Amino acid sequence: MDNVVTKLLFPVCVRLRREREHEIKRLARSEEQFNNELQCYHNSICSLEMALHRNMNFHDVFLYKKLIDKLNRSL
Repeated sequence: MDNVVTKLLFPVCVRLRREREHEIKRLARSEEQFNNELQCYHNSICSLEMALHRNMNFHDVFLYKKLIDKLNRSL
């Protein structure tokens, strides 16, 4: 999990976080609103590890099962 899934998802999360921060900046009408919105956004997000720990539904996705099967066959 740490060696594959986290390494794949981390850059995606960074990109999504930056996009949201840019959107907040673009929509803010003042510096104070920008700071407030950004602080609320940062307070609402959690770490990738925590999100994965909370949501294990990906185990039921066929692509995950296919990946595990391929890894098992190659080992």
